[in-house]
Amino acid sequence: VPSGADPFKGVAAGAYCGQAADKRLVGHGKSGGVVTALLYDLLDRRRIERALVTQMPEDGSLRPRCLLTSDREDLYRAQGSKYCPAALNAALPGDLTDAGSRMAMVGLPCHVHGLRNLQRRMEQNEHTGITVIGLVCANVLSYLAMTSLIRTAGEDERDVVSFRYKDKSLRGWPGDVCLRTRRGGVKYLSSRCRYAVWEAFTPIACRLCFDKLNILADIVVGDPWNIKQDDREGHSVVLARTQRGKDLILGAQ
Repeated sequence: VPSGADPFKGVAAGAYCGQAADKRLVGHGKSGGVVTALLYDLLDRRRIERALVTQMPEDGSLRPRCLLTSDREDLYRAQGSKYCPAALNAALPGDLTDAGSRMAMVGLPCHVHGLRNLQRRMEQNEHTGITVIGLVCANVLSYLAMTSLIRTAGEDERDVVSFRYKDKSLRGWPGDVCLRTRRGGVKYLSSRCRYAVWEAFTPIACRLCFDKLNILADIVVGDPWNIKQDDREGHSVVLARTQRGKDLILGAQ
């Protein structure tokens, strides 16, 4: 964090609220679809060659998959909140010297802290390497939170092929818990059910974490609480932490 900056808030070179111009991204994303829109733009303008993202596969595993990709459909499938542990940094390329200058990473504050520590150990300038799009994070939940919510929905975990913590298709933003079964059924649980399990399944590490606003990222994206709460489509709040982040936001705009 720059000298004199608040370690809980970080710095902001710019602050915005908006959504992706592509309504497909808005509808499928957890808020305004801005992260995926930014990645599309960075690929289109050849600012990056690949992006490191996290998907929740629809294969019944109910476990996240981290991948480095340039495929738009992969990025589209990576939209949405996972709210569970994901070993994102394990998917980083072995040599950050070349690959890092041409890639973006989308991660939580703990992922970003790990990356910055690695860059310092490799004596790399973090401001000229990987473009980091950070997510605002209250906390993740243990995998047992999904088990609990699936049981609340009256389903057997073995019959569930996909699980989304925030799905806007029924009641709009901020979204309902949505699960799909092998029989083709779809079950929704209101956001109240998600909040009900929050305390019980929050890991100790998340309770000790001071960085909820991703202070070491280039760009930070989150939900528009107290800014656009009456909007069913969903918007995103966006903070530029670095000048590079601000330039990328304005370029995409």
